[in-house]
Amino acid sequence: MYHGTPARVEKRFDVSAGAFAAQLQLIRELGRGGTTLEAAAADSSGMSVAITFDDAELSNYGTALPALQQAGMQGTFLVVTEWVGTTGFCSWSQLREMADAGMSIQSHTASHPFLSTLSREQVHRELADSRQELEQRLGRPVQTLALPNGDQPSRACRDLLFEAGYRVVANSRWGANPVRPPATDRITWCTRFTVRAGTPAARVQRMISGAESAWSAEGIRLAALSELRDRLGVARYNGIRRAVLAVPNILRRD
Repeated sequence: MYHGTPARVEKRFDVSAGAFAAQLQLIRELGRGGTTLEAAAADSSGMSVAITFDDAELSNYGTALPALQQAGMQGTFLVVTEWVGTTGFCSWSQLREMADAGMSIQSHTASHPFLSTLSREQVHRELADSRQELEQRLGRPVQTLALPNGDQPSRACRDLLFEAGYRVVANSRWGANPVRPPATDRITWCTRFTVRAGTPAARVQRMISGAESAWSAEGIRLAALSELRDRLGVARYNGIRRAVLAVPNILRRD
């Protein structure tokens, strides 16, 4: 999972253009195929690496798209529809160009909320409005969703994911997917590794090969933060998180 190449919104997710190109080359050297999340989820060979981008930052068009084209690879770009065309984010014409180039343009909801805090009606609107607008604007099917902040709807609202038309849902949990990711309630759930500024090449190699464990130091750290969020509640946790992230080198270990 990438954000910007380089990132504009959250610098901790920054990956330079050079580092991204080197990581695509590493995928090739390891004999893997860089592709969309949907193609990887359906691939029974276990040799596909899903390349995903959350938020559709402008650098996805300016840097990631040409790098993927040069490498002969595809990626899935997950769009917050209310951000399209605003400062720092791709326009609809750019997203159409990316789709025409073979990239998968999918949903990251309408406004990037914490879904667990919303009512059933609000969850439905976030999911359905985003999918409908993407399909209308781009003329291509949308069946994949990335959960904003890795946050699922409450259990009472989770059926809305399928009802809104999604068949593949990506979260932010650390760990490689099995050859066929687990499907529950007719939805395929996919974990993802986050690539950040300064992520060591050796770790990227383990991600690509599937050797990076959910029980690695980073996986345990993220699982602990997820448990803390569940216990504190999203609002309190996010307030503390914003304050902590304002302090250099805290919660940013790669």
